[in-house]
Amino acid sequence: MRDHWWWRPGWSQGRSFYTWHITFDGQPGMQQLADFYAPMLANLPMLDAVPVKWLHLTMQGIGFTDEVDKADVVAIVKTAQTRCASLQPFTATVGPPYVDAETIQMRVRPTEPLIEARACIRDAIATVWGRDRVPEPAEGCDHMSPWLTPTPPGHHCSSPKPWRRTHHEPPRSPFFLCHSSS
Repeated sequence: MRDHWWWRPGWSQGRSFYTWHITFDGQPGMQQLADFYAPMLANLPMLDAVPVKWLHLTMQGIGFTDEVDKADVVAIVKTAQTRCASLQPFTATVGPPYVDAETIQMRVRPTEPLIEARACIRDAIATVWGRDRVPEPAEGCDHMSPWLTPTPPGHHCSSPKPWRRTHHEPPRSPFFLCHSSS
């Protein structure tokens, strides 16, 4: 596994980015899932567990806060709220874990409601900026990364062995999409 925290293009210390997330705060199933895997993770010091309150699905970025006009952000958010208003809450299954190059991830299923929510957000950006200025590829947003590598660049670990099928029922929790707070 490689370091998850390498500097991606354009990023620097203190620089922020506008993006949409689906969060899992208040979802008891996510805490149960984290508790289930905690004993196995205790034996893998090369990984940092993301606190349940910070777990999220990254849905769609807009851009760096110092490059996006605040009026555009307001217009995009307002348009996204209108587009997302018709989306229905849904129940999703999270897991099982699998190893990625930088993280241990868990797929979220079904993907259709995620794709629909992301399309609403991308349409909102396109309405304000035009289709040719919507950032990021259209596909994505079907997994979360509850465990990240804090290891320095150049350090590699083998694929963890505990990630075999286990006998447990993955959590199923309703997700409420496009909720905003002021």
